[in-house]
Amino acid sequence: MVDVGDLAGNAMPYLSAVAAAYGAGVVERVSEKAEDATADATSRFGGRLLRRLLGSARAKQVREAATELGENPEDESGAVVLRAQVHKALAEDPQLRSDIAALLAEAPAKYNVHITGSQGIQTGDGNTQYNKFDS
Repeated sequence: MVDVGDLAGNAMPYLSAVAAAYGAGVVERVSEKAEDATADATSRFGGRLLRRLLGSARAKQVREAATELGENPEDESGAVVLRAQVHKALAEDPQLRSDIAALLAEAPAKYNVHITGSQGIQTGDGNTQYNKFDS
Protein backbone atom coordinates (compact mmCIF):
# COMPACT_ATOMS: atom_id res chain seq x y z
CA MET A 1 0.00 0.00 0.00
CA VAL A 2 1.23 3.46 -0.89
CA ASP A 3 1.82 5.82 2.03
CA VAL A 4 -0.39 8.88 1.51
CA GLY A 5 2.08 11.22 3.22
CA ASP A 6 4.95 10.06 1.03
CA LEU A 7 2.82 10.33 -2.08
CA ALA A 8 1.74 13.89 -1.23
CA GLY A 9 5.34 14.81 -0.42
CA ASN A 10 6.63 13.35 -3.68
CA ALA A 11 4.08 15.35 -5.66
CA MET A 12 4.93 18.69 -4.04
CA PRO A 13 8.12 19.59 -5.94
CA TYR A 14 6.18 19.30 -9.19
CA LEU A 15 3.10 21.11 -7.90
CA SER A 16 5.26 23.89 -6.48
CA ALA A 17 7.11 24.19 -9.78
CA VAL A 18 3.92 24.57 -11.82
CA ALA A 19 2.53 27.09 -9.32
CA ALA A 20 5.73 29.14 -9.53
CA ALA A 21 5.80 28.93 -13.33
CA TYR A 22 2.20 30.05 -13.89
CA GLY A 23 1.50 32.21 -10.86
CA ALA A 24 -2.04 33.06 -9.76
CA GLY A 25 -3.44 31.71 -13.05
CA VAL A 26 -2.00 28.24 -12.45
CA VAL A 27 -5.35 26.44 -12.34
CA GLU A 28 -6.59 28.04 -15.55
CA ARG A 29 -3.28 27.38 -17.34
CA VAL A 30 -3.14 23.69 -16.43
CA SER A 31 -6.83 23.26 -17.24
CA GLU A 32 -6.15 24.20 -20.86
CA LYS A 33 -5.83 21.14 -23.07
CA ALA A 34 -2.60 22.15 -24.83
CA GLU A 35 0.78 21.48 -23.21
CA ASP A 36 2.84 24.63 -22.70
CA ALA A 37 6.00 24.22 -24.74
CA THR A 38 7.66 27.11 -22.89
CA ALA A 39 7.39 25.41 -19.49
CA ASP A 40 10.15 23.10 -18.32
CA ALA A 41 9.56 19.36 -17.89
CA THR A 42 9.05 19.66 -14.13
CA SER A 43 6.34 22.31 -14.54
CA ARG A 44 4.60 20.40 -17.32
CA PHE A 45 4.59 17.29 -15.17
CA GLY A 46 3.27 19.31 -12.23
CA GLY A 47 0.46 20.44 -14.52
CA ARG A 48 -0.45 16.81 -15.22
CA LEU A 49 -0.57 16.06 -11.49
CA LEU A 50 -2.62 19.15 -10.75
CA ARG A 51 -5.11 18.37 -13.54
CA ARG A 52 -5.70 14.95 -12.02
CA LEU A 53 -6.07 16.39 -8.51
CA LEU A 54 -8.60 18.89 -9.85
CA GLY A 55 -10.74 15.92 -10.85
CA SER A 56 -11.01 14.78 -7.24
CA ALA A 57 -13.74 15.34 -4.67
CA ARG A 58 -11.52 18.00 -3.06
CA ALA A 59 -11.09 19.94 -6.31
CA LYS A 60 -12.30 23.21 -4.79
CA GLN A 61 -9.82 23.05 -1.90
CA VAL A 62 -6.94 21.98 -4.16
CA ARG A 63 -7.82 24.77 -6.61
CA GLU A 64 -7.79 27.40 -3.86
CA ALA A 65 -4.52 26.15 -2.36
CA ALA A 66 -2.78 25.95 -5.76
CA THR A 67 -3.94 29.46 -6.64
CA GLU A 68 -2.71 30.77 -3.29
CA LEU A 69 0.70 29.14 -3.82
CA GLY A 70 0.82 30.52 -7.36
CA GLU A 71 0.18 34.04 -6.05
CA ASN A 72 3.15 33.79 -3.70
CA PRO A 73 5.35 30.79 -4.55
CA GLU A 74 8.07 31.82 -2.08
CA ASP A 75 5.67 31.61 0.88
CA GLU A 76 6.24 28.22 2.48
CA SER A 77 2.87 28.33 4.22
CA GLY A 78 1.17 28.17 0.80
CA ALA A 79 3.05 24.98 0.02
CA VAL A 80 2.06 23.54 3.40
CA VAL A 81 -1.61 24.30 2.71
CA LEU A 82 -1.45 22.72 -0.77
CA ARG A 83 0.33 19.64 0.58
CA ALA A 84 -2.36 19.27 3.26
CA GLN A 85 -5.13 19.45 0.64
CA VAL A 86 -3.34 16.95 -1.59
CA HIS A 87 -2.88 14.64 1.40
CA LYS A 88 -6.59 14.84 2.26
CA ALA A 89 -7.60 14.22 -1.36
CA LEU A 90 -5.34 11.17 -1.58
CA ALA A 91 -6.50 9.81 1.77
CA GLU A 92 -10.15 9.99 0.72
CA ASP A 93 -9.87 8.45 -2.74
CA PRO A 94 -8.09 5.13 -3.46
CA GLN A 95 -8.40 5.62 -7.24
CA LEU A 96 -6.79 9.07 -7.00
CA ARG A 97 -3.99 7.53 -4.91
CA SER A 98 -3.43 4.91 -7.58
CA ASP A 99 -3.50 7.46 -10.40
CA ILE A 100 -1.07 9.84 -8.70
CA ALA A 101 1.28 6.97 -7.80
CA ALA A 102 1.25 5.85 -11.44
CA LEU A 103 1.92 9.39 -12.64
CA LEU A 104 4.78 9.84 -10.18
CA ALA A 105 6.35 6.64 -11.50
CA GLU A 106 6.69 8.51 -14.82
CA ALA A 107 8.12 11.67 -13.23
CA PRO A 108 11.00 13.40 -14.99
CA ALA A 109 14.37 13.37 -13.29
CA LYS A 110 14.60 16.09 -10.66
CA TYR A 111 18.31 16.68 -10.93
CA ASN A 112 21.07 16.41 -13.48
CA VAL A 113 24.52 16.77 -11.94
CA HIS A 114 27.77 16.73 -13.90
CA ILE A 115 30.99 16.78 -11.90
CA THR A 116 34.46 17.01 -13.40
CA GLY A 117 37.87 17.16 -11.74
CA SER A 118 36.47 16.13 -8.38
CA GLN A 119 38.51 14.60 -5.59
CA GLY A 120 35.40 12.96 -4.17
CA ILE A 121 31.64 12.84 -4.50
CA GLN A 122 29.18 13.10 -1.65
CA THR A 123 25.59 11.94 -2.09
CA GLY A 124 22.73 11.46 0.31
CA ASP A 125 19.57 9.42 0.53
CA GLY A 126 17.25 10.41 3.34
CA ASN A 127 19.32 10.28 6.49
CA THR A 128 22.11 8.19 5.01
CA GLN A 129 25.22 9.72 3.53
CA TYR A 130 27.65 7.94 1.22
CA ASN A 131 31.14 9.23 0.54
CA LYS A 132 33.39 7.83 -2.16
CA PHE A 133 36.94 9.04 -2.63
CA ASP A 134 39.17 7.86 -5.44
CA SER A 135 42.89 8.44 -5.27
